[in-house]
Amino acid sequence: MKDTLLTSKVSIWKEHRKMINPSFNSKILNSYHDTFVKYSSEMVNYLSDTEGEEQTNLLPVIWEKTLDVALATLTNVDPQVIKERRRMITVTVKFEEILIQRFHTFWLLIDFFWKLSNLHKEHKVVCQTVHAFVENILLQEYKSYDSEDINDDTIQSKQFLPNLTNLKRTKQITREEIMDETCLMLTAASETAAITINTVFTFLGIYSDIQERVYQELVSVLPNMESSPTQEELNRLDYLKRVVKEILRLVPTIPFILRYADEDIKCDPYVFPAGSNLVVPLVLLHRDPEVWPDPEKFDPDRFLPDEVAKRHRCSYIPFSYGSRNCIGLKFGMMLVKVMVATILRNFKVQTVGMKSWKDIQWEYMVMLKAKNSRSGQTFGSLWSWPIGMTTSHPAGKT
Repeated sequence: MKDTLLTSKVSIWKEHRKMINPSFNSKILNSYHDTFVKYSSEMVNYLSDTEGEEQTNLLPVIWEKTLDVALATLTNVDPQVIKERRRMITVTVKFEEILIQRFHTFWLLIDFFWKLSNLHKEHKVVCQTVHAFVENILLQEYKSYDSEDINDDTIQSKQFLPNLTNLKRTKQITREEIMDETCLMLTAASETAAITINTVFTFLGIYSDIQERVYQELVSVLPNMESSPTQEELNRLDYLKRVVKEILRLVPTIPFILRYADEDIKCDPYVFPAGSNLVVPLVLLHRDPEVWPDPEKFDPDRFLPDEVAKRHRCSYIPFSYGSRNCIGLKFGMMLVKVMVATILRNFKVQTVGMKSWKDIQWEYMVMLKAKNSRSGQTFGSLWSWPIGMTTSHPAGKT
């Protein structure tokens, strides 16, 4: 995935961003609302079917649903047609483990030694599996589109993969580039949303008072707690939005941003020379005591409008900033709000054995993820990921 929005050089990135931007405008994102609700309701059904059981494995379940959402919206392909979705998630985790191992083993950063290593062989197998998964999606998409749709101006035709399919027919993008961008978009959209949702539930399970405030806001904003929230109602969930923002301040899903300086950058009294690799540590930026009083305190009211106005606009950048920011930030925030609101209308959340967010152990595997605080087990096996969280009775019931 060398030439994607995440990794390509400026010239390629500009062209791809220009092509993909229309697929993330407000009109198209709002059209996804019912799909977000559908799969959030499936999560509620899952929790209802397992009610009374201790839930220590919610992250994989959430991730499966967010992957289904990404398939149904970004590719316009029925997720049920695509097999091996769980396998794709497991392989994604393996890919990240390999990436981190290479990053922390200095001699593997040298291509000669990397290509001789067993890790490289594993990496090739993982990549082949991912490509086969995406290849199946592309085949399904190509079957659903024929040439007469090239100039179709419907919302459906402007969705991510249908849009790129049309551009391929006019030779503005290659099939290989579509493959790489689709792989990136599906994994990034589903994993970041799943981890964020999982982290939100973990925090709310620790801070029951804040969970209660979120629930009371849902009661006041949603006239019928039994029906699905509308887009307009979700836009009025100001406190829930502040809660999510504060969680992403303390533990951003992407903990740092990498940039390459293609020219000298002056930052008085320093100069970062061209050719430098730059790291922006979001965890440190978001906890700078000069900007954030009592920075390790969990306080959603930091994001009240009056408080936000006091800070520099770049003091909080969980989705990066500027022209090369995360193209899916609105997609992700909408999905997080819909799923959290839908589940909290039906269930209370409890986190086991923790009194503060500081009791959570974290592990960096490309993204920042909670670690099993009870056994010390890491994320080596996806399907044994405990998140230290239980769901109790549906809200409003004893």
